[in-house]
Amino acid sequence: MPPENAQYLLDLPLGTLAALASGYLGYRIAYTGKDTKHGPLDVVFITLVFSFIAKSIIAIIATEDAGALRTVAAFVVAITSAIGAACAWRKWLADETFEVLRTMGVSASDRCTTAWESMLHRSRSPQRLVVRKKNGDRVMTFNLADFSNAPLGTCLLGEDGSVGMYVTDIMPREKTEWETREVFDSARPDWGYDMTFIPASEIAEVRISLHDAASLKAGKRYQEAFQRKEPILSASAEAKNSASATPAAPT
Repeated sequence: MPPENAQYLLDLPLGTLAALASGYLGYRIAYTGKDTKHGPLDVVFITLVFSFIAKSIIAIIATEDAGALRTVAAFVVAITSAIGAACAWRKWLADETFEVLRTMGVSASDRCTTAWESMLHRSRSPQRLVVRKKNGDRVMTFNLADFSNAPLGTCLLGEDGSVGMYVTDIMPREKTEWETREVFDSARPDWGYDMTFIPASEIAEVRISLHDAASLKAGKRYQEAFQRKEPILSASAEAKNSASATPAAPT
């Protein structure tokens, strides 16, 4: 940006400058990691959406006859509201909006270009992580929740397809059973957990068990339905098999 343009922004009224700053903070929070496909217009107009929230609050609270203390309070509330709206959008509203659009048949697109990117950008709770390397070896984190308090979280899934994980089980390519592995040095517990980083170039397949409250409930309903139907289907199949096995009476 040319220096004269930056100076023009700094010369704006303080309320307008606070609203723009709030809007950009909101944009960064709402779309960090999701902005690789955003162009200049995307940045400008998404920033203006959050700026509108901040500007509206400033206009309501910081009236012309408001004192300095009330004006400062208006700026604080405006910035906090814009950031809160961005957090709410990132945490809940974005996924819910796309879900409503899919349910209504309007669009199934979430603006992601690959399945991996779409998985990364949706709020889900991964339960188990299995990586199969190109050499045939498999590594697994059996229960990701065990590492919720780890410094880097339960795992790292890179935009490039790389994976960082706490390996609790391994299966060499010549084996068919999982072997348990310690994820820390028992002789040096103060070193913490060992995270294994696997570059995308070495990965052949990634399997992630995902769940949330809705999917767990739906899965339970499916299992109950299957259990109810299975005996009927088995009895029906057994009756048909018995009938086919009985020799026909001579005519």
